[in-house]
Amino acid sequence: MMAVTFFLAAGLAAWSARPIAFAAPGQDFSDFEADIAEQRSLEAVLKELGPQLDECAKENQLRIAKNALLFKSALVLAASAPLIGGIVAVLEM
Repeated sequence: MMAVTFFLAAGLAAWSARPIAFAAPGQDFSDFEADIAEQRSLEAVLKELGPQLDECAKENQLRIAKNALLFKSALVLAASAPLIGGIVAVLEM
């Protein structure tokens, strides 16, 4: 049972370290062609872009928090594996 617990902890740790997509802060430069053609001021462009950047940052923080929770769970599970193995061994006697 202790080995199973370690295996599950390793699985959680591996899952928390998987590559994930992050929200890209900003836009492709080609998205600004209309702004340049219309000679919009930098201030107007930044006011439009600001909320998008905030949303990207919030999405990234949420993804980071989810992976951190998975990793912490893996650590707790791995640390409790000897205890779980000991309890199962005592109960089988």
